[in-house]
Amino acid sequence: SHLWSQVYEAELTEVFGVQSQIAEQVTTALDVALRGQERTALAKGGTRSPEAYDLYLRGNEYFGRSYDRNDLLGAVELYRKAVALDSSFALALARLSRANAAMYWFYHDRTQARLDDAKRAVDAALRAAPDLAETHIALGYFYYWGERNFDRALSEFESVQRTQPGNADLLHAIGYVQRRLGRWEEATVSLEEARRYDPRSPVTTLDLADTYISRRRYADGEPLIDRAIQLAPDWASPYANKAMLYLLWRGDRERSRAVVGQALSRVGPGRLAQALTIADGISASLLTADTLFGPAVDAVTAEAFEGDTARFFMFKAEAAGFRAQHDGERRYADSARRLLEAKVRDHPDDAKMAVRLGQAYARLGLKDKAIELGRRAVALTPVSADANSGPFIATHLAEIYMLVGELDQAVATLEPLLAVASWISPAELRTDPVWAPLREHRKFRALSR
Repeated sequence: SHLWSQVYEAELTEVFGVQSQIAEQVTTALDVALRGQERTALAKGGTRSPEAYDLYLRGNEYFGRSYDRNDLLGAVELYRKAVALDSSFALALARLSRANAAMYWFYHDRTQARLDDAKRAVDAALRAAPDLAETHIALGYFYYWGERNFDRALSEFESVQRTQPGNADLLHAIGYVQRRLGRWEEATVSLEEARRYDPRSPVTTLDLADTYISRRRYADGEPLIDRAIQLAPDWASPYANKAMLYLLWRGDRERSRAVVGQALSRVGPGRLAQALTIADGISASLLTADTLFGPAVDAVTAEAFEGDTARFFMFKAEAAGFRAQHDGERRYADSARRLLEAKVRDHPDDAKMAVRLGQAYARLGLKDKAIELGRRAVALTPVSADANSGPFIATHLAEIYMLVGELDQAVATLEPLLAVASWISPAELRTDPVWAPLREHRKFRALSR
């Protein structure tokens, strides 16, 4: 039924004030009481510059596409331009902080300078609009992505939820952290709600699918991945996840192969290789071990890895290993080793870098060093401290044990992962070429039944 309408005429420069007026009058017409803090937040956080607002909206478009490096860099650049036009534009400052924190978290720029940029932006947003929900969402992400302080991040997010229970962005953030804390049922509910409020987000859709996959609810994850592909057909990650889904669910290598073929035709070998190797739990063997895709593997260049040359070398090392080209495998692994050793020196507490160096050592036959790095990684990120990444780090340790011939240890490391939320399943153990050296191991055969 009709409750409210009004015609507004204003100069373009006053459009943001009009937006706040409309928001308040609509809530009044709907008999929704605005508290003082909420009324203040409506009036703050924006900008009087149409140019700055346009740049902010363009940045949001990039930020919502994916977590790929180029999309995040595009968002950072546009938010910076918006802030340059209006240094008190809190919405743009909050998003600038989040985009910089995402660059750090997703290993596109794992430097202190990038983290400092994220902190400066969120501090500026707090000064400009301390009551704005987006400011506190950005602060929560800084604690989460910048400091791995999951409890503090969740506390920050939940402080906003009391006033904005239907904020899709906020529900997504809460679901993220709940996964890290092992609260998988709550995380699923949060992400389902986030998607209900923002059904067109490919990122939210894929993250919900990934949560179902971790919980081994594969039938629930499949249609969501298909929807993510429909929403973002040029984003490589949903294809990588879908190919892995069929391996985890039914050990169906033919369906996985079909998805890989589809991805190659749509996004190309370089972007697919990057997606297969950057995501936790995805096996690059879907591409590197299949002779059908040999030409695609050969076509992948370092440029596709957007500056992460070490990851490119490890991708090539794995492919050479599957082809029994052991000299090439060692050359690529040694090239990765040189780069990763420097990174581990700079980031001694980074579990992902430690385990990647351990994998390089394992392919070089440096057994003791490989095991030491793999164990250090697991100690840095145990399942008890991070229920989402912990199982992936443990999976990499199992692979290190396998590569250096410690098969009993490899199986013992894999076994508990079947009892927790993870991207390990009996079907995947049976069919993923990565685990071929373990197939004759008696206990491994029992695990993979």
